[in-house]
Amino acid sequence: MKNMLLIIAITLPLFALAQTDKVTAKVEGLGCPFCANGLEKKFKDIEGMKNFVITLETGAMTFTVPASLQLSTQEVADRVSKAGYTLADINI
Repeated sequence: MKNMLLIIAITLPLFALAQTDKVTAKVEGLGCPFCANGLEKKFKDIEGMKNFVITLETGAMTFTVPASLQLSTQEVADRVSKAGYTLADINI
């Protein structure tokens, strides 16, 4: 029983990590915190989205979503475009 609890304690965090997809993208045209805020607003309604970060210097945008959501590259591109920016690269 003790060994079983140890195995569960070790594997449970790994299982939880496997249930999310990390999205990394390069967005062109971001120049200030106000720009980043406008872009973030286009993504806030994605259910389960967490850890949204934009690095202005590089135009990098990252966040995580539940794997079950199956967020498409096209949906991310559409949201970036609606915010007024260009998606240069993406990895889901």
